[in-house]
Amino acid sequence: MALDKFFELIDEHRTRQARVVAPIQRPPGNPDVPVTFKDGDLCTRTRLRVAEEIKMVVYTDDPGFFLSHDDEVAERPTRSLFCPSLSHVSSRGYPFRPDEEFLTILDRDEYGRLLREDAAFRQQRNLE
Repeated sequence: MALDKFFELIDEHRTRQARVVAPIQRPPGNPDVPVTFKDGDLCTRTRLRVAEEIKMVVYTDDPGFFLSHDDEVAERPTRSLFCPSLSHVSSRGYPFRPDEEFLTILDRDEYGRLLREDAAFRQQRNLE
């Protein structure tokens, strides 16, 4: 039974289609972000190259979305990064801002859903 469910879900995963909600342009300025790597007591500070454009992508109607990019030289964000809300994008320290100055909304219905989810996410965080 569990094995049947596994194969059902893996088939669903393989056939899912990416829907680009909006590409987001990196704001003008420094294309690098400061990063600190910790290894025990040792901290290393460096700057990593950020993608010039990332895409907000959804695959299902589940909450959240993915950030992805095709930039071969970018080190941040990772090629596919899950974000539970729009607020999460700015809080990761990346220079991307999911506001209409830097993005082009391709799917208004899906973007509206993400805005509603983000409002609920921020309200829940303020109540805790």
